[in-house]
Amino acid sequence: MILIFYSCEKVIDVDLNSASPKVVIEGIINNKPGPYKVSLTKTTDYFNPQDFPLISGAEVIISDNLGNTEILSEKSAGNYEASAIEGIPGRTYTLQVTIEGEAFSSTSEMPNTTLIDSITSTEMPFMNPHSENTNPQYRITCYFKDSVGVNEFFRIIAYKNKEKIPSFYLLDDKITDGNQLGYGGIFGNIYLGDTVDIELVKIDQKVYEFYNTLANIIVSGDGGRDVGTPANPNTNISNGALGYFGALAIDKKTLIIE
Repeated sequence: MILIFYSCEKVIDVDLNSASPKVVIEGIINNKPGPYKVSLTKTTDYFNPQDFPLISGAEVIISDNLGNTEILSEKSAGNYEASAIEGIPGRTYTLQVTIEGEAFSSTSEMPNTTLIDSITSTEMPFMNPHSENTNPQYRITCYFKDSVGVNEFFRIIAYKNKEKIPSFYLLDDKITDGNQLGYGGIFGNIYLGDTVDIELVKIDQKVYEFYNTLANIIVSGDGGRDVGTPANPNTNISNGALGYFGALAIDKKTLIIE
């Protein structure tokens, strides 16, 4: 199954059903060089959605199943960074956060990396009516092979000339197990001479469910469909916190459109 969502990088507070603020934890570790970052905020009032209180003074720890542990440094209010621990596919990572004596935790296993076989560009037969550039535009296809007999979940992130394209693409292998895949739905006002970077991000099921439910809420909030009162996205954080912690395996390739 393939899901495409646009404008999913904006900040959204969806905790409409709680009178008291909740802790929001967002953190990742991946197989690329750090630093790895964890952000801590609180939900805010529905009628004041731009004011997200930052949480300072927390204890934030990332550890793996081999006994490696690091206490993260607070680099700015609510933003914590790891500098020593390594992201290794196959290891299981645990995030522990303590805020004013209240403990939260999450565990995520970093999958083995799925490599991108190739990426290609194809000239599109139509133009974006909202673009002032009348030159031909291109869509990007990312090819990779799905593993046999393993439930796998992916997010594709695209960059044009080093700037992230404001959309993301979620895929799972329910109907493609073990097949060579070519996903060709990557757009973003791409023209001749542009440099496109594609990241194939392999995620575990709980992180996939977080992104999936978050995107559904965004679609609902943007008027894409009526799904009733928005709920909170699925979370893999304990003790009632919102957000997610993910151990991600990333492969990347670059293509110059020519």
